[in-house]
Amino acid sequence: MKKPAQYLAFDLGASQARSILGTLHNDLFVMEVVHRFSTPLIEANGHLYWDLDAIWNELQSGLKSALKRSENLCSLSVSSWGVDYVPLDAGGNALRNPYSYRDGRTQDIVDEVHSKIPESVFFKQTGINSMPINTLYQVYWESRNDPDLFRKTACRLTMADYFNYLFSGKMVTEKSLASTTQMLETGTGNWITKLLGQLGLSDDACPELVPSSTVLGKVKDHPFIHAVASCSHDTACAVATVSSISGGEKRAFLSSGTWSLLGVQRRDAILTDEAFKAGFTNESGPGDSIRFLKNMTGLWVLQECEKEWKKAGERYTYDDLLNEARSFAASGHVPSVDLSAPQFSEPGDMIQKLFRSCSNKTDPIPQTRGALVAVILKSLANSYADTVKQIHHITQEGIDLIHIVGGGSKNRLLSQWTADLSGCNVLTGPVEATAIGNILLQARALGNMPSADNLKSALDTFEKATFYSPSPESR
Repeated sequence: MKKPAQYLAFDLGASQARSILGTLHNDLFVMEVVHRFSTPLIEANGHLYWDLDAIWNELQSGLKSALKRSENLCSLSVSSWGVDYVPLDAGGNALRNPYSYRDGRTQDIVDEVHSKIPESVFFKQTGINSMPINTLYQVYWESRNDPDLFRKTACRLTMADYFNYLFSGKMVTEKSLASTTQMLETGTGNWITKLLGQLGLSDDACPELVPSSTVLGKVKDHPFIHAVASCSHDTACAVATVSSISGGEKRAFLSSGTWSLLGVQRRDAILTDEAFKAGFTNESGPGDSIRFLKNMTGLWVLQECEKEWKKAGERYTYDDLLNEARSFAASGHVPSVDLSAPQFSEPGDMIQKLFRSCSNKTDPIPQTRGALVAVILKSLANSYADTVKQIHHITQEGIDLIHIVGGGSKNRLLSQWTADLSGCNVLTGPVEATAIGNILLQARALGNMPSADNLKSALDTFEKATFYSPSPESR
């Protein structure tokens, strides 16, 4: 009897990364985390970089662990966050470690770029709203501040595509990740050559584009394993899982982790002035789908607070944090702060930043851990509710359910407050949505995707979703 196909998903997150072995066969779906690590950052010369060699060694360890456990590993694929890139020379070698999007060096570049070309012009062509972290501004900064390296760069590969290149030897960028660069034209799916030229840039270093579920070739030294560009962007993978589980045109997705990405799936981009001014963006997904979404601060702020608490020697569980926040909320009003403010995007001193923001309120909070967690979660839930209202206003289509996936889907208090404040039902899970979507898209690439009914049955069996309704007192 033929052994079920197995797939290896590398879920490379900006905080944590996992190597996950998945088995998918008819109505059977099983996943096992075979390796995990903290994504390594380097601080040098006043800048933040991702440590390419360390990440690559960890991915190799993940592959070795998977091979020890797998009886029929067919393929592998890496997915990651967007915008950051690796500059390569003509021989395909990395010229330096990639800057982290949290480096901060591009904060003043946006105004310079848009003194040449209005921001609205870029939105009309790319569907992407301007953020200083976007690849466009990173490349422009490099052209001005490191011209020697800029001239030596023969190709720029976004993070997941770089590691897929190391596995396969094929230097391409998958379209879902390419769309986050703000350098890809919505509609045609080509690089914005003319606009780049007006900035003194070009598309010479922009790689070949491939659609999701593209087989790149055999993995070096492992001729029985295919390297696949599933969806190189982690959010695109996660939303592919939402489609498989819940579907429905009146359902919003919320990928909840370090970032919060909330939106709806569509067949076409929304490029109106209203969408532009409201800060929405249009990213590519499988099968030429569009994710109309807003990219917001997520659990990063809580993660930064946790670093400070642990450094101070405090011991607690995640449930302890939620219980403390719930107790504080029961004692009175929980203020909300704007977590999209610039100070919250930069690492360090997060606890004091929150206290300073709350001190401007009419009812400053006590300086306790539970109070801080409550403020963070209530602020996130408020931002989700506001975004749902904006989506409804812009699309003129109702939303009856928010499907939360990713690590934040485990946060019961955040899920309930999201239901209460948005007035929508909330469905949560799976936690490992990115890895599941990655695996499903690998299976599709190899022609192994089960029927829709079998797939839904397999995913339902793997992890039961949790349902939240708005509390009666919130209505």
